[in-house]
Amino acid sequence: MIIGLIGKIGSGKDSIAEILIKKFNFHEQIRFSDPITEFLTAINLDLNRENYQKIGFYLRKIFGEYIIIDTIVRRIKNKINRNLIVNGIRYKLEFDAIKNLGGVIIGIEIDDEKRFQRINTRKRFGQKISWNEFKEYDNKETEIQIESLLKLADFTISNNGTLIDLEKEIEKLLKLINFKNS
Repeated sequence: MIIGLIGKIGSGKDSIAEILIKKFNFHEQIRFSDPITEFLTAINLDLNRENYQKIGFYLRKIFGEYIIIDTIVRRIKNKINRNLIVNGIRYKLEFDAIKNLGGVIIGIEIDDEKRFQRINTRKRFGQKISWNEFKEYDNKETEIQIESLLKLADFTISNNGTLIDLEKEIEKLLKLINFKNS
């Protein structure tokens, strides 16, 4: 089974992936940002949001909008018959690629205030950010399609509660889609 995750920064995508791996025997998480991470590491640049956005933008501009998608699809196809999580769907083309592979798309809903609080608690940007900076980030090129993609998701999970609440939401959802924990 392939599960694709859509959610804004701070929505809990990583937490959901971790729960799926630890409690439900999913084999691994693949991120649409993995090829960018590998590139940034290879050329010894900082792994920060600004560099991810710039490199992703220029890779798509120079090599075409499918360059990252095709890389991820090849990786998924090399892991046939494994339960995989594809994290960080941000564009319609990425969404379609996962659906074409038979994936189930889960959207994560969370209040903005809760996301803001979690981002600042974890210092996700390396430091605390203001509300205005938080809202500016939601309007970046890499983030603007997320809202419309959430509406297309096969299922939605609410992540406004505790980690235990989130685990219960995931368990209910997996039962709903007849996932066999093996």
